[in-house]
Amino acid sequence: MRLLVGDRRPSGRPGGGGRRRRTQPADVDLAELSLCDSAGLDVLIHARRIVAEHGRHLILRARQRQFLRLLTLAGTYSLFAITDT
Repeated sequence: MRLLVGDRRPSGRPGGGGRRRRTQPADVDLAELSLCDSAGLDVLIHARRIVAEHGRHLILRARQRQFLRLLTLAGTYSLFAITDT
C-alpha cells in the first residue's frame, strides 16, 4: 500500500514551503495489494478520518475484486472514493 499525498520538495515541505492546497486528495495506491483483512481495513478507515480532519479526501486506487468485495461486505464501500486507475 502506498499513500501519495502530493508533491514533496527537497525541503520536505509540500510545494517547497508554500501553503498546502487543502483540496488536493490523498491517493492510496492498492495496485500491489495481495491481501487485506479487518486490520488493513481499519487502517484505511483511520487514514480516511485523519485526511478528512485536514479538509481533504481519500481516494483508493483499487482493481482487486476481493478487496472491493471486502468493502461491500463490511459496509464500508460508500466511505471511500474508489477508482481503478
